[in-house]
Amino acid sequence: MRRGLSPHRRLKRALQGLVVIVTATFMFAGSAFAAWAATNITITFVRHGESEGNVSCCLDTKIPGPNLTPAGVQQAIARAQQLATDGVPYDGIYYSDMVRTQQTAAPFESLTGLPETELDGLHEVQAGIYEGAPQNSGLQRILYALPALFWAMGNYAVPIPGSPDLTGANFESRFNGAVQTIYNSGDQNPVVFSHGLAIMAWTLMNVDNPDLTLMFGHPLNNTSVVTVNGNPTDGWTLVNWDGAAVSQNPALLTKLFVDTRKMVTVPQMAAYNVIQAIGTRNISTIATAIRDGVFDTVKAVANYPVAVVKSVVQSIQTGTVLKAAPPPAPASEVAPNPASASQDDKPVVTPLSAKQVSGTKPADLGVKDPVAKTRNAAKVDTKKVDDTKVDDTKADDPKTANDPKADTPKAGDTPQPNTGDKGTDDKGTKVKKDKPKVEKPKKTDKQKKDKASANHGDAK
Repeated sequence: MRRGLSPHRRLKRALQGLVVIVTATFMFAGSAFAAWAATNITITFVRHGESEGNVSCCLDTKIPGPNLTPAGVQQAIARAQQLATDGVPYDGIYYSDMVRTQQTAAPFESLTGLPETELDGLHEVQAGIYEGAPQNSGLQRILYALPALFWAMGNYAVPIPGSPDLTGANFESRFNGAVQTIYNSGDQNPVVFSHGLAIMAWTLMNVDNPDLTLMFGHPLNNTSVVTVNGNPTDGWTLVNWDGAAVSQNPALLTKLFVDTRKMVTVPQMAAYNVIQAIGTRNISTIATAIRDGVFDTVKAVANYPVAVVKSVVQSIQTGTVLKAAPPPAPASEVAPNPASASQDDKPVVTPLSAKQVSGTKPADLGVKDPVAKTRNAAKVDTKKVDDTKVDDTKADDPKTANDPKADTPKAGDTPQPNTGDKGTDDKGTKVKKDKPKVEKPKKTDKQKKDKASANHGDAK
């Protein structure tokens, strides 16, 4: 007689079935909601031009901050010209509440006439106790930038003492607010003028293909550009970092790092939002923050194993388990700038073709028809003029009508109405010397015809 399963084994199987159902539900929900994914936009971040603070000895992150130097103004003009001609349909300009970003954006706004918006959330990471410290050497400048690296690793608790951007959560909240405003505007290709550490920190904290070595290994210079694509709901992808294309499909280790980072940063932001809500002393606001925080945290924890499985499967399918996929080809190789291409072509093609025209026979250039028309016009005029003009025309006709090997400038010897041709007398003289035997018989034939017509007229 077959005995039933023990309660322990039944519970174990029930839990296994529940895990399968939950996992399948999340995977189905993920695939179902993919069709309603938010619309992606491309944000082009531009660091400001050289400021008076950059050439001074010290960190200067206070608002509104210093002006651009003359060199910084020229950098801003050069970057504006490059952006205005790169073929991207930019549709909005945004800058921080600091003077140097506004002055950097001004040339681009003048060239394009695009609407511009000031967003205070785009300003630089505030230095706090490191304000005024040497920016080109010393330990303090490293201590100022180091917390941003920890933030990018998912540890928002590392502080910048004395700064309004005390933690990564403070910075993420205010910069994300500006990005959300840009996204809500409906612009598809906005240009955002911001600051070096702010651009680097936010980008590496939020993209799904971060390379943390870029912050110290490839810091942004004045007017450097960083491009990201995505949306606040589904996340962002780093496309270009200061002219260097970035792999859109990182290795498995990076994917797993991003999955883990998302799970650990969600509760940190939830705690930050609750603290900010408590500061309002509004019961409803506090309750809403707690509810949203709990929901987001549970969702992040539940999504984590699903995200890990998806990352592993994707890496196996795309062959990126150990190595990232190659970055896409630079835009200059895929679609060259039409304006620059036309400028490059002109000095090469036009002078060469002009030289070829000057030394090529009419048969090669297709100018037979204009010369034939000139010959016919000369013949008609010869019949209408009086005897004196006939004698002059007889001397000129062989140059244009009877020489089959005439050069292209030869057609210019016969004056063209409304063309501005001046003729080339030297080449015409050469033809007389080279072909005397051809001219004389034809002159004699014409004289005979004229005399015969004259005698016939006298006889009448």
